Amino acid sequence: MHTALAARRPAPTAAFAPDTHREDDAWLAAKLRDAALFETPWEGDRQLIPVRTTRALKDASGIFANRMWDRLDWFLDGQEACFLWAGTEKAAITLRTDPLFGWTLREITGRDGGKVSAALEAEIVARFAAAGFRCRAM
Repeated sequence: MHTALAARRPAPTAAFAPDTHREDDAWLAAKLRDAALFETPWEGDRQLIPVRTTRALKDASGIFANRMWDRLDWFLDGQEACFLWAGTEKAAITLRTDPLFGWTLREITGRDGGKVSAALEAEIVARFAAAGFRCRAM
């Protein structure tokens, strides 16, 4: 048994909430407020718009209530990417890197964390499949 692994502390479970009264946390919060995210793996199309900044990600996370903002580090270092559906029925789509398949479709979420219609889900999955992405079981 590796003693280094046994002595390791568990990862924190709470999302980082900066203390904006501390100068260094205020600086970090200001930097993250409108920072560019890691480049998306696809440019999207007329209906699928890539989310490119932390501000847009935070806004989308609030609208779709899918906890994307809690995974900010995954978006900043290129493990996840987000697209928004620009049709009448709104949706947030997240992609995640997979060690076997590369970028895969992770989730499709409607407003307030709800499900999207089956027709919209099928159309979104088909568009990503046409662009070369696989779909994880959702």
